[in-house]
Amino acid sequence: MTFRLRLTLAVYIFICCVTIHLFFKDNKAEMDSDAMDNGQKSELRYTWRRNGSAVTGAPFHLDMELMRKKGFKELPLKTFAKDLNDENWENIDFTFMTGSSANHFQESRDAVASIQKFFPDKHILYYDWGLYSRQVEEVKSWCSVEYRKMVLDDFAVVKDLNHSMPFVIYAAKIISINHALQDFDGVFWLDASVRFIGGDLRPIFKKASENGGLVFISRQFHSSYSVTHPKTYEYLPTDKDQLKRLKQVEAMYFIYKSEKIYQNVAWWLLLCALEKECVSPSLNLKCSFPLKEYMNTYVGCHRYDQAAVNILAANHFDYDDSRYYVCMGRQGHNTILIRRRTTKMYDVQMCTE
Repeated sequence: MTFRLRLTLAVYIFICCVTIHLFFKDNKAEMDSDAMDNGQKSELRYTWRRNGSAVTGAPFHLDMELMRKKGFKELPLKTFAKDLNDENWENIDFTFMTGSSANHFQESRDAVASIQKFFPDKHILYYDWGLYSRQVEEVKSWCSVEYRKMVLDDFAVVKDLNHSMPFVIYAAKIISINHALQDFDGVFWLDASVRFIGGDLRPIFKKASENGGLVFISRQFHSSYSVTHPKTYEYLPTDKDQLKRLKQVEAMYFIYKSEKIYQNVAWWLLLCALEKECVSPSLNLKCSFPLKEYMNTYVGCHRYDQAAVNILAANHFDYDDSRYYVCMGRQGHNTILIRRRTTKMYDVQMCTE
């Protein structure tokens, strides 16, 4: 074989290897590092890959200067938690987390109180998205609770939504979860409607050790497809026929800062939350199913952060929800209740310095 032929063959093999690597790699963050370092606005796109095909979504826009001002020390994250395995899953380092605006404060009191009852030694993060001053003072008096203020007004997505509640809150939740992941290896997010009625989290952490660190604890009777506005798919492409098979998991979950969960789910969820047309393309929250068709028909509403995280989880786990869902309600492990109203099941524990 001549030298020229060997050189040509080597170049060909190199090009093929690079092409295969680029085609089959995970949906990881790809951005201009110089733009990040200079605090410029960066543009990123999510790519969904399955069965040898790839589809790239519409661009997300990230204002790094603003995110740094909000306390995001590193974006995207490059430092991750130690991988979970059979030996360490029972000792996961995590924080409970919730948040509220003023109108849902009373609901959130019982959520926090239920954590205090069943997990008295665990740290709780509480994000303020617009509490009254008297509510802030109360939160600061709760045992084991760390209060954090998240000012939302200067995020572009909030301005694009004209500061409309509750739609701003759906973006705020994702932003806050990613903010917490800057400081904690794991975050157990609970909406204000969640009430613990038991303290056994082993099924959740066991599942997390098996799948890398993302576990949902409740789901709806309908599919995610039926309540997801088509515009969201432009940013987060997926197989919509596969989504029709899956009941929508609710956006209450444990998320662990492993490399693969962050790079395939959490990171893109944050970018979606910062883009109005991804997280809130419609302001119609009320979903009705007049024909009792719950799975295969889009009914004209939208589920915001819940819609986005369902797409990302389904894509990452190849549309097998048994890999990321554990029923923790009364039909399963009987650990939680969902109460979308003010309840007084427990008393909040107060602490004074």
